[in-house]
Amino acid sequence: MAYIAKQIFSEPELYAQYDWTGRSITYHLTQIREFFGLREDTIEDAQETTEWLCQHVLHHDHEFEHLKERVYRRFHELKIVPPTPERIERLIRSAIYTYEESFFQATYQKLPSTS
Repeated sequence: MAYIAKQIFSEPELYAQYDWTGRSITYHLTQIREFFGLREDTIEDAQETTEWLCQHVLHHDHEFEHLKERVYRRFHELKIVPPTPERIERLIRSAIYTYEESFFQATYQKLPSTS
């Protein structure tokens, strides 16, 4: 905090005085996103990320922490502000469930009926 405050010629104590619940935070977050070329996440982004995990990641990695890193990196690459950590975890759990259901269904379909 002190380092950043020094860069913008401000006092670190001002951080504690900021209104984190008012309209200003919404306006400031919009300005920050625009400056960095980011956009907020959507439901479609979550669905596409789930599909991406199923198609490109989950066939070789189910380690939860690795998956979190990959998802955050994916959002970064797409210039999307990631959702909350809780939503990221739900997204990953949903992708794992979807992938496993698909895998088991495909495996079941390949079994001879006599089995």
